[in-house]
Amino acid sequence: MEQRFVIEQPCVDRWLAIIVLAIGSIVVLTSCRTDARIREQEPPHLILEVAEPLQVGGAGIQLSFSVAMSDGTAPPQLVPDQIEIINNEVGADFSRSTEGGSRSEPGLPADIRLLTVFVLDFSDSIFDANVQDMIHRGVEQYLDSLLVKSPGDDDDLTIIKESHDVAIVQIGSTQSVKLTLDFTNNSVTIMQTVDAMIATGALGTTNLYKGYMLGINTAEEEEVAAELVKRAVILITDGTHQAGDEDTLRTQALDAKDQSTIDIFTVGVEGDYRKERVQELASQHEYFYETSVEGVSNEFQRIAAGIMELAKTTYVVGICTPVDIGNPTLTINVSAGGLFATETLAYSTQTLDGNTTDCDPDQVSKGKGDAMPYVKPDHTATETAGLDPKCADLPGQYLGDNDAECWVETENQPGCFLWRSHYHSDQITRWTGQCQEGLAEGLGTYSVSAGSGHDSYAGTGELVSGKANGHWVNTWSEGNRSEGEYRDGLRHGRWIITGPYGYRSEGEFRDGMEHGMWIKTYPDGSSYEGELRLGIPHGWGAAVINGRRYEGQWREGCFGERDGTWATMGKTADDCGF
Repeated sequence: MEQRFVIEQPCVDRWLAIIVLAIGSIVVLTSCRTDARIREQEPPHLILEVAEPLQVGGAGIQLSFSVAMSDGTAPPQLVPDQIEIINNEVGADFSRSTEGGSRSEPGLPADIRLLTVFVLDFSDSIFDANVQDMIHRGVEQYLDSLLVKSPGDDDDLTIIKESHDVAIVQIGSTQSVKLTLDFTNNSVTIMQTVDAMIATGALGTTNLYKGYMLGINTAEEEEVAAELVKRAVILITDGTHQAGDEDTLRTQALDAKDQSTIDIFTVGVEGDYRKERVQELASQHEYFYETSVEGVSNEFQRIAAGIMELAKTTYVVGICTPVDIGNPTLTINVSAGGLFATETLAYSTQTLDGNTTDCDPDQVSKGKGDAMPYVKPDHTATETAGLDPKCADLPGQYLGDNDAECWVETENQPGCFLWRSHYHSDQITRWTGQCQEGLAEGLGTYSVSAGSGHDSYAGTGELVSGKANGHWVNTWSEGNRSEGEYRDGLRHGRWIITGPYGYRSEGEFRDGMEHGMWIKTYPDGSSYEGELRLGIPHGWGAAVINGRRYEGQWREGCFGERDGTWATMGKTADDCGF
């Protein structure tokens, strides 16, 4: 559970930026007064958001936090002297403690997430002004800055690009406003989608406010496991709502902005539009810009640079603590621009041993410890009596396609438990690694015997408190093989899965589900290349089924075209309404 600490106003764990490109007069980048509902200025202050401390090894504490100005802007990047982390047991900073404590310099957390939603207006007026090509160039430059990897990227930029997903919403007439591409990290797919939208042509009039609100909702509703998330929505529009019922929709859009506490940028492109209606969509005075058509792509680059700075306001610090008993607390003090924020929080001593001799705070900040990988406080109980459910306590038999998620006791180490996500009653589980306080721990191989129509299986990797974490290689007796990343017992990250007779599947898992860009080939010659969401095609994809190709937009496993062509994957025709 994330702990949120706020100075003088509520703090949220999500940052959203909305960029609106509209047709209007050329003005230098500046802020100006408007009769719109831009939020009132208040005395500046810092907002400090702190994630739950993580234990690393026998003496390490990993502390992640973010700092922002109350107006939503990014303070200058912090240096070590602007951060104090006080060991309240002795009343001194861990870096100055005489009891063996130490801390690292601040860095960017490896598990940060950045989400961007492009909301692209391809209405008649955009095409009339030939803005679409500049939008294409701007999106491409934005991706080059924040998503496409380059050999010259530093460590922070590499982390941001690997953690960055993009979605696309299109707007035009009311009927054409929709999510065109769900979140993906694949730049080729993103640009192919933009190309296809341009090739489709103008989408009629403009429902500005529906697209605006859909962009906000798309970003807000995307669930991610990371505790520190930056979310950006880039809305590109001609700036004039033409779909009717403007007063009602405008009120709804402004209410959505005010209630979401998001950061919204608006940019006007030269032409004829109502400047104040674009300006009021900005959440801060300084977030409204204007430029020429030719300058649109440059604005994308400037926005990308600003988002990079905002992303870098998230920090991680590694601490080595000599404390190993009791209910200790630490205090974090941050100063920036003459402002100050502070918060005190507790941390668990559950796995701490106080041995700081072998503790390296730089390694702790990266989640690497001398004794064991990080364990969240109050993670799975180390007392085996508290494990729930235990496989042996489940009623009935779990055979064939009927499996269970539960804690199984290993046959070769009685009293040692590990987590099984596909348990069958007639299979025997073994573990070759260590066992600490009743839970399988560290590097090793766990194997499962054949049974109830299932082949035997063996997986080699690391268990943390009985659950798979990090890199694993899994093999089955019938010839299947998989290799990829786990997090807290669930596949999370890139995986390659192969099987007999030419089966191959490669792509991203998110919290145990296939989610993102995948390439799949099957022994019968069928294939799929494209987006998956929760394990089924959703977004752009190209499938070959029975020798016929179905390429375009899929939605929840369903593909249909106006000429009556349809296909399904993971769904039935009835499910899709075909």
